[in-house]
Formats: sequence, structure tokens, C-alpha cells
Amino acid sequence: MAKVIAVANRKGGVGKTTTAICLAFFLGRRGKKVLLLDLDPQNALWAALCHSGEKGSGASGALELVRGEASARDIVQTTRLLNVDLIPFGNPESVTHQDESLFAMPRKRAAFVRVVASLSKKYDYVIVDSPPGASALVEFALLLSDSVVIPLQCQPLALRIMPRILRDIKELIVSANPRLTVEGVLLTMYDFWQPISHEIADQVWSYFPKKSTFRAVIRKSPAFERIFDSEDNPLLQEELDEELLDYDVIADLVVSREESSAESRKQP
Repeated sequence: MAKVIAVANRKGGVGKTTTAICLAFFLGRRGKKVLLLDLDPQNALWAALCHSGEKGSGASGALELVRGEASARDIVQTTRLLNVDLIPFGNPESVTHQDESLFAMPRKRAAFVRVVASLSKKYDYVIVDSPPGASALVEFALLLSDSVVIPLQCQPLALRIMPRILRDIKELIVSANPRLTVEGVLLTMYDFWQPISHEIADQVWSYFPKKSTFRAVIRKSPAFERIFDSEDNPLLQEELDEELLDYDVIADLVVSREESSAESRKQP
């Protein structure tokens, strides 16, 4: 059974989707089978990872599944990344507020959970991308998951909302998903030339327990913006940009933690 990891943060622009894609990519390079699940109506995962010439609006996904318009076998798409498949959000042009409310309905949620559980038997990891804010989609992403990665942009505003994010997660653990843990707070858009980046890192690493943070950073780089260019995706190049390899370190930490946890579970 796959480990399900959500990528979530109330704030937009912190690198959630970039983190989901890059983490999946580097886990796939390690020989892990990965399923990306897009619960963000922007449908950005498909835009970044679809085969050249295909139209994202024509791909069935999570939306069609929860509407009852598609089955499990209809929604899993191949990507151009090694060992990585994708369930796109679906057709973003037809999304309504009523559609998002479907993800809050217990019956629809239960059916979706069963589909993900069935599909996850073929994978080592399921990575769930979520939208910004505090919508039913974000809550559902956390309900599905075993752990959550929280990307944190190295800016004061992003840091100020962290206590609220963690409080929301703790409340959900108590009320609905006791197995959920914090995989790690991940510092993104780190600029070695800006003192504020160093200050944010020092505050995060001194305040949060080591087991709840990644003691590594994702540097700020134009390469990450190009991930969403289906014609010039740097992850598909033979030689990777140096900054992209920051996520290789994170993937290694995720795998190491999971292997350590598995060993602990085996012990009497």
C-alpha cells in the first residue's frame, strides 16, 4: 500500500505544485512508483506533465470521478516523468462551486477514498497537490493522506500564518484523521544573498521539532518556473539544473524516513 503525502499550505505562491511535481520526479528516479493526484482546480499538474499536443481540458480526473462521470480506470494518465502517473483535477472550465462542495459530502468522499486505496496498491507513493485557502478540497486532501509536506516561502508573511496552518492540521488529526502526521515544513524560494532567508530558516529550525522540518532548503531559481512549460520542462532535460537537485535531497529524506518507520513497525 502506498504512502499518501499531501502538499498543502493556506497561502498561495509558496511552491506547492512545484513541490508535488519535483518530489514525484525524484522519487520516480529512485525506482519508486508514484501517483500524483491533483485536487487543485487550476489543473496545473496536467499542464506541466501532459504529452505535447494534448489538451488538459479533455482529460477526465478527480472532478469527473466525484461527479460519477468517470471510473477509476478512466482517470489515471501517463506522464513524461519516469515511474510517475497522474490523476488530473479534470476539466477546469466546467468547475462550479457546487462541484467543490461534492468533495465535502461524506458519501462522495468515502467512494473517492476507496478508489484511491485501490489504485494505491500499484504504487509506492501517492502525492496529493491541493489548492491554497481552506476549502473542502484542502480538507479532503488531508483526510486522504498519511502525512503532509508544508512548503514555506522564505518571507515574513508566509511565516506568520504557519501557526494557523498547524492548528488546522492538529484539529483535523483530532476530529477526522488520527494517522496524519507532518512530514515536514519545507523552506522554498530560499535566496542565499538575502538575509531574510537566513532569518526565516533560523526561526523555523529553532521553533519546530527536527522531525517536523526538513533541514534542507529549496533555492530560488527560474528553473522552477519552467517546470510548467510543457515544451521546455527542465525535468525532461538530460542534464538537470543544479537547483532542481534540491528536491533530490528532500526525496532522499522522505524515503529514509519511511524506511526507518517501516523498520520500527517490524520490531516487536
